[in-house]
Amino acid sequence: MDRTVAFWAKRLFSLVAFGAVLKVLLGTKLIDFALVTSGWMLIGRILTIDDEIVGGFFNPDGDAPFQWIELLILGLGFVGLGLLKIWMSGG
Repeated sequence: MDRTVAFWAKRLFSLVAFGAVLKVLLGTKLIDFALVTSGWMLIGRILTIDDEIVGGFFNPDGDAPFQWIELLILGLGFVGLGLLKIWMSGG
């Protein structure tokens, strides 16, 4: 299995497990947990974007291209969850 796929699979599994625990213990709605988590991931990615551009901390030589697709997927996931939350609340 590719390392990236394994990384995201572990992250997804841990988020689902943590959300299920919060649902059982606190009665938190899973959509709220997913929305907050995806927003947190998106904001964290945007705040550290300068480290990955050419000359940044993680890309000093400019060898690695910027991961636009990952940022796009996080943004679309956040927007999709937000729309789902609005649709589920009826307004």
